[in-house]
Amino acid sequence: MKKAGDTARIRLLNVLDLHWYPKAKGNIDSIRITDSKATTYNDRVARVQAPRTLWDKDYIENSWIGQTGQAHLPLIPKLEASINSFYPGTKLAFTEFTYGGENDISGGIAISDVLGIFAKYSVYFASFWQVQGPSSYVSAAYKIYRNYDGNNSTFGNLFVPSQSNDSVDCSIYSSIVKGDNKIHLIVINKNFTKSITGNFSINSPKQILSGEVWELDSTSSQIHLPVAVNNIINNPFSYTLPPASVCHFVLETSGVLSVKNSNDNLPEKYELAAYPNPFNPSCRIEYTIPDNSTSRIEIYSVEGVLIKTFGQLSHSGVATWFGTNNNNQKVASGVYYAILRSDAGILAQQKLLLLK
Repeated sequence: MKKAGDTARIRLLNVLDLHWYPKAKGNIDSIRITDSKATTYNDRVARVQAPRTLWDKDYIENSWIGQTGQAHLPLIPKLEASINSFYPGTKLAFTEFTYGGENDISGGIAISDVLGIFAKYSVYFASFWQVQGPSSYVSAAYKIYRNYDGNNSTFGNLFVPSQSNDSVDCSIYSSIVKGDNKIHLIVINKNFTKSITGNFSINSPKQILSGEVWELDSTSSQIHLPVAVNNIINNPFSYTLPPASVCHFVLETSGVLSVKNSNDNLPEKYELAAYPNPFNPSCRIEYTIPDNSTSRIEIYSVEGVLIKTFGQLSHSGVATWFGTNNNNQKVASGVYYAILRSDAGILAQQKLLLLK
């Protein structure tokens, strides 16, 4: 398609469209998790873990895909690498997907996790395909992002890095709404039998004043009325996540959060650009900042781990990243984020793709 488009001097492919129906099973000889009869405990566990095939290189699902397809997994990073190798600029879409358990908390957890993964990896378009009915928990999974309070209040429209130290039992996705003073977190407890006490650390120049949590769990497909977060001390706080639950945290801060997306028009005094992108082995990150500001560039993995810091920036210049961390060790290929940050907050961010 790329070669033909170059010859014709026209783009022939805008979006690569996939239909994704997981093959994971609770047991070797059991049915797929998308089957309406996949209701055992092992089926439900397999269902909430299956989204890891989309992104987690350390996960191997119980299916023929996991057994023979590891060279092509995790799915989204491999697809992004292929797109950037063969037809850069092509968007990615999943226009049919389901994980089964549509009227069970396991289906609600899986879809909540998948929606967060799609946001984190900038999937252009996605649409759920109903194979069971009713789909009350799938509906609730969408509402926890899009209408958690019944008044059309939503998750933020700008992704910010976040990290959990337990990808097996817990997922976390975070965002803000530009011009607002709220931080949004979607936090998922995938363990069916144990509560998880999460210790949260928020890296923000603004003080967190209060918080509330909207919960979806196994007791009902209705999102529960909010619970207050009462123990916020200098931004860190703890909260106990019920077994098999999805929680939407809405944290109110002391001021408007100033964040600029790399796709927006930046103020004249702040600029951030990176090329080549995708890159291997190095990437030039150009920046422009006010003379009187204290700024730095931070490189984060897609999981929200701080990889590299470039400090003591001048009025304008170039930071060259050689795909190493702060210990000068090579990092894995994949998606990273360059964030221009000052004492006032995040000023700009740029998505990077390291290919090897």
